[in-house]
Amino acid sequence: MLEEYHIKRVLASEGGRTSRGLMGIMKDYATLINEERPSSKDFSEIERFWIDRIRKFFNSKPFRLEADESLSITAAVGNLLEQAKKRQKENPGTMYEGTVLQQLVAAKLSIIMPEVEINGASVADG
Repeated sequence: MLEEYHIKRVLASEGGRTSRGLMGIMKDYATLINEERPSSKDFSEIERFWIDRIRKFFNSKPFRLEADESLSITAAVGNLLEQAKKRQKENPGTMYEGTVLQQLVAAKLSIIMPEVEINGASVADG
């Protein structure tokens, strides 16, 4: 059902000895499903309610980029943008790739012009 809504990230998987890292995800998910209940009795409305909650759940997770210091600058930037593009596909409607690119441009401009205050994609970005 999640794939029908273009949600490709793993929400839950079968437990076992090798999946100890999933316990944190499952605890977060248990909190998610116990916070609210859909008020409708219409199945399509209930489905949309839960899909919205699942999207909210995934969008609330931090986006962490993995840097590979062995790559050239060009390859490293390409690698960062590929990670952002992958996350963007997992969360349609969220512009990770453009935001990462704006942050990289802002970082470069800050180096070139340290006397000018430059914000990234948003004034609130750290």
